[in-house]
Amino acid sequence: KMQTPTKMAALETVFVVAIASLFLVGGQALTVLPDAPFHLYTRVANPRMIPARLEGNVLHMVVPREVSLAKNDFLHIQTLKGSRLLSLAVEGRKMVVPLTNVRQAIEVLYMKNATRQIVAVSPALRFNELFPAQGHLALGKQPNEMSITWVMNETANAQVRYSYNPLKLDRTANASGITYAITDLCAAPANESSNFLDPGYIYTAVMTELEYGRNVWYSYGSPSAGWSTPTLFHMGQKDPSVFRFIAFGDLGVTPKQAPAELSALRMQEHLNTTDLVVHIGDISYARGHAYLWEDFFREIEPIATRVPYMTSIGNHEFDYLGQPFKPEWSTYGTDSGGECGVPYVARFAMPYLDDSRALKNRTLYYSFSYGPVHFAMLDSESDFLPNSTQHNWLKRDLALVDRDTTPFVIVTSHRPMYDSSWGGLLPEVSVLRDAIEPLLITYQVDLVLVGHIHVYQRSCTVLSDQCNAFGTVHLTIGMAGNIAQTPWNGTPEWLQYRSLNHGIALFEVTNSTAMHVQFVRDTTGEVEDDFWVTR
Repeated sequence: KMQTPTKMAALETVFVVAIASLFLVGGQALTVLPDAPFHLYTRVANPRMIPARLEGNVLHMVVPREVSLAKNDFLHIQTLKGSRLLSLAVEGRKMVVPLTNVRQAIEVLYMKNATRQIVAVSPALRFNELFPAQGHLALGKQPNEMSITWVMNETANAQVRYSYNPLKLDRTANASGITYAITDLCAAPANESSNFLDPGYIYTAVMTELEYGRNVWYSYGSPSAGWSTPTLFHMGQKDPSVFRFIAFGDLGVTPKQAPAELSALRMQEHLNTTDLVVHIGDISYARGHAYLWEDFFREIEPIATRVPYMTSIGNHEFDYLGQPFKPEWSTYGTDSGGECGVPYVARFAMPYLDDSRALKNRTLYYSFSYGPVHFAMLDSESDFLPNSTQHNWLKRDLALVDRDTTPFVIVTSHRPMYDSSWGGLLPEVSVLRDAIEPLLITYQVDLVLVGHIHVYQRSCTVLSDQCNAFGTVHLTIGMAGNIAQTPWNGTPEWLQYRSLNHGIALFEVTNSTAMHVQFVRDTTGEVEDDFWVTR
């Protein structure tokens, strides 16, 4: 096994942190204020009226002239129950703000900084509260299955309708629903009423007995709530001669993670030839602020309704004070913001080992094969040590792969086993490597994909910190969205290329011995790194 670079660049040693709070809507800049102290403001007895309306999911509003515009004033958008969506700097009297349908009424408040008062309020504004939304596909447990998950307020008769003919969706599959309450969450800020949003009912239906190589049209919803616009996906590889997929970690949502929207647009550019998307942990970065989950699915819906969107859990979905696996040597903290995995588990229906819909204490590692590649998706936030359930499962899973029919094997983990930044000094890195690397070598794993560190890094075929022809290529692809980056820490022997730029990774498997990998920058779409993994 070897990797052959076709494009190289000098190793970068600079450290850059971008700060992004701006986004443009029709040429108007909007500044999001994630830490605005809205809870400290009190409403005056007779607040002025803010003329406002929703056109679809776009908010149009005008600050009344009786309200003087002053520095540090801001607008706060919340549900009528007081759950926050956004706080925005006042950019003028007329503002247009894109929102995500949260299936309940909202209002806009003008927050006067000088007096800490709410001096103007909009009337209640309503979305289409029943309409099904947030669709995302995932592979089923059987090779001829595909699941679709979506959200709506309707509580009965949820279905997906599908067929090979867009004009006659005559096959149906009933959906099972799940939801969660504020009491299911573990700690603040997730279980604070100002941050919690009713998630609605999250439905999953499985389309079965699908013919390989066919376009499948589908629409989800219910007779009373309505149906989503018919959309198609291709069952199996779009091109039988090549398997193409996109992979990355640490995406989040714009504007908080500014590069995320551009990375999503780059994915859409390649969608017509892409068979699969793999997102390796740190999904929405909601961290207890529920609106970000809603907005994240708005961001990925154009992608995830067209190709299966396969995920694994990261620290920002799971980590909390009482998590079961928290050895003394670890630095596992409270990175989920009190979510403790609940929103992630409810919202993503992966082909897990068990069929329960339990919100907690569920096995979240799993594997699947697609075309010539077998993927083993680890859960780096749960026990991975030798003789643990997960470690024993991985050993069995890798041993069962038929390399004649599935020549390439990829293992994914949110946390890395090799890292050339200061993050590499965290104890989880070396402990994970010591636990998992022997299995990588024994079962000749071709590639390890990781996130967590918000950069791009490529190793040689590495074993025990040194380049070795019998080692494994490790690729850090946590560069899709998160803007926080850790400084480099020297140049280890195993390092082949690294970059602080954001973007996505494209993969093509053309035959049983060659996998082509490209790192595509989000801002320009140019290929920054280009190499082959061969067997």
